[in-house]
Amino acid sequence: MPPPRVIYVAGWGRSGSTVLNRLLSGPDLVGVGELRWLWRRGVLEGQSCSCGQRWETCELWGPLLGRLGREQETDARTLARELDDLGRRSSSMLRQRMRLAGGSHRYVALLKRVYELIGEITGASVVLDTSKHPGHAVLTRATGLDVTIVHLVRDPRAVVWSHLRRKPAPQGVVARDMRTRPAPYVAARWTARNALVELGVKPDIRLRYEDMVSRTDEALVRVRRAIGSSPETGSGLNHVIAGNLDRFDRAPLQLRLDEEWKERQPRGQRLVTTAIALPLLHRYGYNSHG
Repeated sequence: MPPPRVIYVAGWGRSGSTVLNRLLSGPDLVGVGELRWLWRRGVLEGQSCSCGQRWETCELWGPLLGRLGREQETDARTLARELDDLGRRSSSMLRQRMRLAGGSHRYVALLKRVYELIGEITGASVVLDTSKHPGHAVLTRATGLDVTIVHLVRDPRAVVWSHLRRKPAPQGVVARDMRTRPAPYVAARWTARNALVELGVKPDIRLRYEDMVSRTDEALVRVRRAIGSSPETGSGLNHVIAGNLDRFDRAPLQLRLDEEWKERQPRGQRLVTTAIALPLLHRYGYNSHG
């Protein structure tokens, strides 16, 4: 079968990539979450896939890592340690802008093989990777596959508010709790990350969380048009190996615009966030007055 197309979601955390994953996943499109964390969080830490299984018993990651290990004549954990280290070093934006050197070539080659194996094992024609990191987006493009970069953004004040809410991992799965982060840190990282995506990655389309939730059909049409095909989506079981803990939610997806921050966010926190994010706030269509 031909290699799969790849949709790579770039941006900053708590911007709605897990929702997008659930909206798009289906028979022809498989969502795998933050693939760059497969090696560290999936294999080495043994965190659960969204299907509820650890990688060894997951119907995607077990066969994939078994085949990849045999091809590389090593075991999954040894390979994971190597690729986790290579991925971290190769994702440096400075190094990417200079050249793909040394171990980066090996990482890109194996990343391409991972995407191919995902397509072969699942039968999907499109793989949705929500890794978000701009350096990893550059590596994904370097695979030579048909890659579409979606820049997903959300109002930074909503992102800050989301990062202030701690979320524990659900019972029965192995996963990290979602920790809290202070507003200035999140606002600064939101601004820097989105600027890097624009300048260093040059995404194919930009998608706002607010539009994805309130004008869903229109947003999904834009994504499908960008990848040049209309894969059959909806009601698919995805295999999200890392990301928001909502990946474990099996209830039917009910879209609701989360705007709690507008009512509950302290004024000082909102002003600080607005001031830090102001260079990109208007660019993405957000009002500085909230």
